[in-house]
Amino acid sequence: MKVWDRSNAEPVIWSKCKVEEFDKIPTLPEDGIWLKPQKWNAGGYDAIFINKKEKLVRFVQVANGDSQVFKIEYFSQFLQQLLHHEPSFDIQTLEIVFLVPETKISSFQLTPVTGQGSLSAYPGWEQGDERDSVKILSMERWDGTC
Repeated sequence: MKVWDRSNAEPVIWSKCKVEEFDKIPTLPEDGIWLKPQKWNAGGYDAIFINKKEKLVRFVQVANGDSQVFKIEYFSQFLQQLLHHEPSFDIQTLEIVFLVPETKISSFQLTPVTGQGSLSAYPGWEQGDERDSVKILSMERWDGTC
């Protein structure tokens, strides 16, 4: 899948891999896996990409509005569960991505923000700067309609 940032430069390509619906964290392969929460209203995210080999965790929230609440505590709670499940997994890259329609990418806002500081153990997620660490991206061929 191709995604673009606000600069609309070259797209980033997210590789395809297995998708698994979860209530509890499953056994994770070394390469990438997408996890989809069983409950549609899981707080904070719609999907999680985990690649143990690359030491990457990427949360993805699809947003169609002009703004979205950013509740950092939901991401922190999942990461705590993950580290108890996979104690040898050393997260080096943590991404939180909001996917929005291309028409809203330049104006999309995260407001309000709660739970600041709960991700400060991860590189690039210093307390108070979380909003700046989030990636706002647009998917290819998505105009926001179903």
